[in-house]
Amino acid sequence: MKRLALLAVAVWFFSLDAGLTQSAGLVIRNVTLISPERSSPLEHAYVRIANGRIVDVGERQVRGDEEIDGDERFLVPGLIDSHVHLEQPTPGMVFGQEAAFPALAAAARTQEPRSYLFFGFTTLIDLNATADKIAKWNKSVVRPDALFCGAAPVANGFPMTFIPEQFRFKALRYFLYDPRQRDRIPDYVNVAEHTPEAVVGRMASDGASCVKAHYEPGGPASGPLPTPTPEMFEGLVAAGRARRLPVVIHSNTKAGQRMAVDAGADVITHTIADGVGPDGQLTPDVSALLAEMAVRKVGVQPTLRALHGALALLDPAYLKDPRVADAVPPALLDWFSTNDGGQFRDSTLKSAGGEAAFRARMAAGERSYSLVLARLIAGDARFLFGSDSPATASYGNLPGINGRLEMEHWVATGVSLRRLFRALTIDNAQAFGLEKELGTVEAGKRAHLLLLRANPLVSLEAYDAIETVIHAGRPIERRALSARRQR
Repeated sequence: MKRLALLAVAVWFFSLDAGLTQSAGLVIRNVTLISPERSSPLEHAYVRIANGRIVDVGERQVRGDEEIDGDERFLVPGLIDSHVHLEQPTPGMVFGQEAAFPALAAAARTQEPRSYLFFGFTTLIDLNATADKIAKWNKSVVRPDALFCGAAPVANGFPMTFIPEQFRFKALRYFLYDPRQRDRIPDYVNVAEHTPEAVVGRMASDGASCVKAHYEPGGPASGPLPTPTPEMFEGLVAAGRARRLPVVIHSNTKAGQRMAVDAGADVITHTIADGVGPDGQLTPDVSALLAEMAVRKVGVQPTLRALHGALALLDPAYLKDPRVADAVPPALLDWFSTNDGGQFRDSTLKSAGGEAAFRARMAAGERSYSLVLARLIAGDARFLFGSDSPATASYGNLPGINGRLEMEHWVATGVSLRRLFRALTIDNAQAFGLEKELGTVEAGKRAHLLLLRANPLVSLEAYDAIETVIHAGRPIERRALSARRQR
């Protein structure tokens, strides 16, 4: 017995001397670690994962039951897209086409979670969902983790008028009661359950990660007074803060974003589209608003694909991008080039008054977007990555690749690769209260990781060089996630 004890001590001593420790789990060895909390990469790093979490990170060699050679590879946190819509109709299909082409729609649904993973997104935040819808998504084995933001629209306002009034209030679990519309609220509705405090409380009990409100200018088709009052916005913010739920306000107008900042919103989605004056420059009030947003560190989601995804309808090169074939089942990709697949494009151009009018409107939006982003970049604003996938039914807003193209627009507008990397990881995690679980490569965090063949702080194309996606400690070869495999 004494001899065995001495032998055990000797083995332990010599393993220390060799810098080698025996450990179970998955080990990524000899990799260059890039994580946003580090001022510089950690070369020749060893990362051990067990039970879906990161256990050890450092230069000390460790062994695992399963090992991945990280030589000449880069390990980064899995990416977070904090603006998706997972229950939207299949992108590229207008109303009724999912029923008319059920096999295409089913193939798209099957591929959707894989497409997000293929492009490196291991965590998604749906900004307009409920607990049951997200639970259904998270039952799939191969998919990114999904969280949700409870949306609190004014029920009679845009964009909810497409729901018949007799069903509208039952369908919207989190709608806000607007006293200005008391004559339009059915008797069966208990308005006390639809105050900002009551609605946010229900979201919190349902497990929501955030609160979302809409500012829309509306119009005759949208019903009267579609936008919450400043007091309602302030009530949502106060109720959200009491429950540690960030409040996200949707608006692409200067009036809406002014109200969001005044109410104390945590995050604003979209870019101001009406910020340019007759001289072709930002108006003074918009410049002042953007400066205030930067100083207050309000989270900003530019969502440039909302515009560029529409422009993709007129770009014949878009559907020929090889990355689109990785995101879309082959049969659906072929269908986009048919007369049926072009219905959304045709209806969009018709409602805009023709292609020339559509292009002119998009050009005006591009001008405002570029000036707004330049001002926010100069002010060191707090950028959060969100792709708004799908922004519309356009096939220009396809899952996964829509986020990858959003990155390109950011960098083309002047966002640095380091700022983009933070927006995709730790800044998104902190904004939505996920920093204890996600956003960095540290012991204790969930093992959502990407193994790349290039450095994302040096080249944007590094995000095209993903080799392995690790979700909850499970390594998945990237090419196994491609839609091309459906062929």
